[in-house]
Amino acid sequence: MAFPWQVVITAIPWKQVIENAPKLAEGAQNLFSRIKKDKTPRDISDDLFNVADESAQIKQMETIVREHRHEIQALHRDLQDTTDLLHDLTKQNNDLVRTVERLRQSNIRQRRVLALFVFALVLVIVYTLLKI
Repeated sequence: MAFPWQVVITAIPWKQVIENAPKLAEGAQNLFSRIKKDKTPRDISDDLFNVADESAQIKQMETIVREHRHEIQALHRDLQDTTDLLHDLTKQNNDLVRTVERLRQSNIRQRRVLALFVFALVLVIVYTLLKI
């Protein structure tokens, strides 16, 4: 009889794991590289309010608003990618947990059958010894 960990390892749907691995790794790598290269948002400096010309100040504020809008859109894309990656990982994890649970149930049934077989064997041996 194989060790339980050997049964688990052989029963894991490795084909699925291997098929999903590149997609998950690529998604994680893209997400991490985008987060790494993103610069921190520009602060609104006091220089903005020191500008005497009101139209120049408004233009600067519009530029800052535009930049922040782009940053929000990038953050939204990152959040969506993170959500997709988490969904894929969760799905794969659920599949593995279901497989392990199925194996655990099978192992319990096998142990019960084995215990019943051993009990029957002991009964046969005792009966044979008493008959002699």
